[in-house]
Amino acid sequence: MSVAAMTAVPRDAEGRREIVGLHVGPSEAETFWSVFLDGLLKHGLKNATSWPPRDIWWTSIIGVHGTRVIPGSTWNLPHSRNGAHAPHMPRHLPLSGLRVFEAVTRTGSFRSAADDLGLTASAVSHAIRTLERDLGAVLFEREGRSVRLTAKGETLMRHVERAFGELQLGVGDVAARGPQLLKLHCAPSFAAQWLVPRLRRLLRECPGLELRIAAGTDYTHFLADEFDADIVYGALPPDFYGAATRQSIMMLPLGTEVVTPLCAPELAPGIRSARDLLGQTLIESETKKVRWPAWFAANGMVAPASNGPRFDRSFLSLSAAADGLGVALESTLLAERELAAGRLVRPLQGVCEDVVYTGHWLVFPRTRRYARSMVMFLEWLMKELQLDIDLDELDSAAHDTVTLQNRQATAARDT
Repeated sequence: MSVAAMTAVPRDAEGRREIVGLHVGPSEAETFWSVFLDGLLKHGLKNATSWPPRDIWWTSIIGVHGTRVIPGSTWNLPHSRNGAHAPHMPRHLPLSGLRVFEAVTRTGSFRSAADDLGLTASAVSHAIRTLERDLGAVLFEREGRSVRLTAKGETLMRHVERAFGELQLGVGDVAARGPQLLKLHCAPSFAAQWLVPRLRRLLRECPGLELRIAAGTDYTHFLADEFDADIVYGALPPDFYGAATRQSIMMLPLGTEVVTPLCAPELAPGIRSARDLLGQTLIESETKKVRWPAWFAANGMVAPASNGPRFDRSFLSLSAAADGLGVALESTLLAERELAAGRLVRPLQGVCEDVVYTGHWLVFPRTRRYARSMVMFLEWLMKELQLDIDLDELDSAAHDTVTLQNRQATAARDT
């Protein structure tokens, strides 16, 4: 935005200063205030103890309307000389209404939000109507007893969630006295092979964090407070959560993994090509998303018939391979310790094509995103996995996907 002119006129006989001659481009109204206030600060108002200063009044503002600049039009400025306020902009933040709004977006219905807040459903409905009236925007689409956020509702939700989350963090910083507990459910092999070996470093780098880990292959529904987060193997199916619950869940991909043949060092000399594997005992991981047929296909071959032991956990396959029982097809992420110690090697590294995929995901309720324990664990986890992920962008993309899926489902029902 360009500011063509801004003049701070000296005080008049009544001791007032008048700001005149502000010009903005017709397509730049959304950033009007940021530049306007910046300009005021540059003209000597940075020491004002309140905003706006009481001796400032506004005049000669050129307004923006559509694609035309209308000279002499009046901007309805907050705290203007006559006390008027901008349309749909309440004098004070409607915190009680925003708190109800947050509860509805988190629980998926007015009734559930009422139970969460200890209110009646009619009180929640009234609070939302009042908030919509104050903001001049429809925030929810009502569908029987369920509700769905509109585009403006989704925008507000992201800001409200972040704001309440920051408040939660601030209160936690001031009031925290005891350890910060994180109850984590985790895929067994990820827990045994990757997380537990790093626990000492985690607890050293996150002082005050108390971690409780339960391992299992099932997915957590987060219907109660049993767990705060879940590290799962494989992306959750789209229909695992209901439409309302899916909006309240965040899913963070934990990077990519390389799946490759691994064996004990004494077996490696006999494995110099993919074809050499045909004469080896191939260890099967039954629950693995990438198995031998996929790896052989990536290398232009058909997988042989299964001839080796079968396990339902990757850490068992890795242990068997390290003991010389055969060749395992496993993730190098899960085999880091064995590879570093030389108990396992990659006989075909640089010779054959490996399979790269996203194997593990961190899943947690949106309400836990700003909990102190979750923030500490997330920061440590992303640093440890060398992930550069913007949670806000990830969350926004996920919401767009869920919204599209909900609208497609609604359209399918209506046809």
